[in-house]
Amino acid sequence: MVGSSKSRYWQRGEPFVWICGGGLTLILVMLFIFAAIVTYNGLIVFWPSEVVKAELSSGKALLGEINRSGQTLEGETRLLFKVGNRDLYGEDFKWVKEKDIVATSLPSDAVVIERMEYGPFMGFIEGKTLPGLPHEDPSIKSILAFSAREKAKIKDQMAAMLAVGHKAHALKVELKKEAFASGVVMGEQEIQKADALKPYHVQYQKEFTKLQEMEQAFARNQLTVRDLTGQQKSIPLSEVVRVYFPNQMSPLDKAGYYAARVVELLTDDPRESNTEGGLFPTIFGTVALVILMSILSFPLGVVAGIYLREYAKEGLLVNFTRIAVNNLAGIPAIVYGIFGLGFFVYGLGSQIDLWFYPEHLPE
Repeated sequence: MVGSSKSRYWQRGEPFVWICGGGLTLILVMLFIFAAIVTYNGLIVFWPSEVVKAELSSGKALLGEINRSGQTLEGETRLLFKVGNRDLYGEDFKWVKEKDIVATSLPSDAVVIERMEYGPFMGFIEGKTLPGLPHEDPSIKSILAFSAREKAKIKDQMAAMLAVGHKAHALKVELKKEAFASGVVMGEQEIQKADALKPYHVQYQKEFTKLQEMEQAFARNQLTVRDLTGQQKSIPLSEVVRVYFPNQMSPLDKAGYYAARVVELLTDDPRESNTEGGLFPTIFGTVALVILMSILSFPLGVVAGIYLREYAKEGLLVNFTRIAVNNLAGIPAIVYGIFGLGFFVYGLGSQIDLWFYPEHLPE
C-alpha cells in the first residue's frame, strides 16, 4: 500500500512540480536581491561624501572622496579616491594603498564645485571676482543665486534671438515657395537679399549683439580656486553648476543636496557626454514613444489578431500576413528599424520632400 502511494506520487510528477516551484522561487529571490543592490548603489551615488585629505608616506598628499576599497594582487587593501580636477590631473580617480596613508583629515574649507565641463573641482576657494555683485564678500548662496538670475536672463535673450531667426526662416520658406509656384528658382543668396528679410536681419543682429554683451559681462564673474598642490585656476560662474562644502554639511543639508540631485536627474538635460546632468530627454522620449505606440499599435494589433483567428478565410493574403507576423516575432527589432530608416526615411521620405516640399530642402 505504501509502495503504491509512492509510485503514484512519482507518476503524478509531484517531485518535478516542487523542483520547478523551488527553482522559480530561487529565481524570484535572486531578482529581488539584484534589484535591491542596483537600487542601493544607484541611490547612494548622489549622497555627498566627505572630502578627505590623505597624507602619504612619500611626502605627497591628495584630496578627494573615498569611493570604494579593494584588494591588490598581493592582498593589500587599497582605496579609490575621487580626486576630480580632470583638467589639472587628466584623471578623476586614483588608487592609493592603505599602508601608504600616514594620516587623514577633513578640511572644513574644502569645496566641491560642479562644472559644466571637466567634472567636479575639489580644492579651496582663494578669491572672488564678482563685478556683477555689489557685496564686498558675498556668500556662496548669494553668488549662486546671482548666477542663476544671470543665466536665466541670458537664456531669455537667447530665446528672443532665436524667435527672430525662426520668423526670418518662415518668411524665407514662404518666399521660396512663391518662387517655386511661379516657376522661378531662387538661390540662397538671392533669398537672403530680399527686401522683406532685411528688417529681420537687422533685428537678429541687434539681439545677437545684446546676447554677446550679456555673456561677456557674465564671464567676468569668476571664482579663483586652488587645489591641494597650490595650482590656481579661475572658474567663470557661467561654468559653475553647484558649489558646496561637504565637510560642513549637516545631515539635513545633505538631504537637501540629495533631493536637488534627484530632481536634476529627472528634469535636466545631460552634459559631459552624458556622464553628468539629467535624463529628461531620454525619459520624455521613452514615455512619448511608449504612449504613442500603445495608442497606435495596440488596438490595431488586437483587431488584426481577432480577424485573422476568427474571421479570415485561408488565402494568399492571410498566409503572407502570418508569415510576416512570424518573421516579426523572430527577427530583432533593430533590423526592422534600420530597414525602416533606409527605405521610408532616406528613400521614400526624401522623394516625398522633393515632390511636395522643395522649398524646405537645402541648396
